Amino acid sequence: MSWKDNPFAVAAATSIATITLGVTVVFTVVIPTWLKHQENTLAAQQTQIRDLEAEVTRLKAILEQSESDNVKLRRDLDKLSPDSLFSVDDPYPKGFRAVRIGDRIQVVSQVYSADADIEDTESWIRVLLRRPRLVRMIAYYYDEKAKVKTVTGILFFFEDGDVLKKEQLIAKFGRATMRETKRGGITTLVWSGIQNLTLEFSGDRLSIMPQRK
Repeated sequence: MSWKDNPFAVAAATSIATITLGVTVVFTVVIPTWLKHQENTLAAQQTQIRDLEAEVTRLKAILEQSESDNVKLRRDLDKLSPDSLFSVDDPYPKGFRAVRIGDRIQVVSQVYSADADIEDTESWIRVLLRRPRLVRMIAYYYDEKAKVKTVTGILFFFEDGDVLKKEQLIAKFGRATMRETKRGGITTLVWSGIQNLTLEFSGDRLSIMPQRK
């Protein structure tokens, strides 16, 4: 009997042919199809990423323009307000109302970059005015761990501490709502609930922070 007629040889040849056909199908059909699918998927994902990046850029530009418009509006309103340093309608000192609690810290540089030396210490930003106007320095505090860093408190350092500023604060925000505290022998005047803010005046310093709940 010829080896070709051997059932084992026939079976082996058949198996080899089947395997060869299978391998051929895998390499000529399955793998190219899978690779093409992966390429299409990757291309679609890259397109989505580019679209998202473009949207982020667009939204960032809108946010920056909105902040710029807000700063301009605040400055315009500040010019129209009374000459008094403090106002019952606005707890921030006149001339320094462009940056407020809740603003992104980038607004600080936007407002003061041309008029002050600015230093970021990773928990507060020091603004040292080159031409002091009543205020010589401002500290803007923020949470360095926050994903979006915003102003959480402000401390104004006046050129000098005088009775006039104290009396203006009392005249605008009232004596009845004021309380006095003493820290290290220094008297601090405190007003809470002024537009959901707390004001503390002591010597040559005025701090503004969110009202404690």
